[in-house]
Amino acid sequence: MLGILPAVGRADDPVPVTRHFAYIDYQYIFTLELTARNVPILNFMNFTEDRPTLSSDGVELRWGGQRYPVKFFAIETGNPEEPVLVPNLKLHPRTYFAVLLRGDFASLPGWEQVAVHLESEVFELQPLDPPAFDRLAQRIIRINVRSPDLRDDFRVLGIEHLGKRHREPRKRFRLKSALPPEGGPLRLNGPSSSVGLLA
Repeated sequence: MLGILPAVGRADDPVPVTRHFAYIDYQYIFTLELTARNVPILNFMNFTEDRPTLSSDGVELRWGGQRYPVKFFAIETGNPEEPVLVPNLKLHPRTYFAVLLRGDFASLPGWEQVAVHLESEVFELQPLDPPAFDRLAQRIIRINVRSPDLRDDFRVLGIEHLGKRHREPRKRFRLKSALPPEGGPLRLNGPSSSVGLLA
């Protein structure tokens, strides 16, 4: 039984601060861990044949009701003093990878909410307690990303789906009318003549 922490409490309850999060389904896995040195590590697995691009600003970290932007992904090169910093990553088919997150959040104790925005979808990671996260991590590393039957792998390893997945909300637009008042002339160059989209 996983140690799943409540993602949202009552309105008057403090939101728990967590250092471990995970999202799991048959297409993607995302995990985020804040290490003892307060370094956030994002791991991901792509089980699809797609090549989506993950942007650093697509990783949503929230604490104290505020979003803390991720500025870069840091890729370790063997020299901890010289990582490669990139603003986005291509998630290649049937692969797994890990990156460090860089931003102005080194002093924070953890996160209240974590989400990954990928292409047109949002993946909300589930907060976990440390023992549950460690057990889950030991199972995840045993997954064969090229397995012909991931469902069977999940069943044998005892891995369950975690988190929530939904489409990015679409902005609604209102069309500004370009029609003149009844009986009035149609202006082609004026503040009331243009057709525009207002959010």
